[in-house]
Amino acid sequence: MTKIDVREAEAGPELDAACAEAMGWERSTGGWLWRANESGTHVRSICDWGPSTDIEGAWELVEAMRHAAWDISVRAVVAMPDECSVYKDDEHGVEIEVLAIADTAPLAICRAFLLASGIEEIETDRGRSD
Repeated sequence: MTKIDVREAEAGPELDAACAEAMGWERSTGGWLWRANESGTHVRSICDWGPSTDIEGAWELVEAMRHAAWDISVRAVVAMPDECSVYKDDEHGVEIEVLAIADTAPLAICRAFLLASGIEEIETDRGRSD
């Protein structure tokens, strides 16, 4: 496994797993990520969730950022890369801005979510030679 910058991460299972972990999903003994409800019951598997390619899953990340007091702007313009900007004031009242650009809105949202969560690199098999 190698690490790559979130801003260059491709859509797919590795990026989805990084988002799930940042959302607080649990890792089972088999390596799968699960989201638990308040009672601790596993209610969803990473196999059922793909925020980097599916706008419905990506929107869960938008809601998580809104819950954490981030202001969010998602811009999709024909024939231009999509972007997701998030803003928040830090403890000193200084505005923090995170900007992520990608070919699709779900990918831009995932990148912005991870950057807003303080995650700048993810592990990937990309570029690995076996």
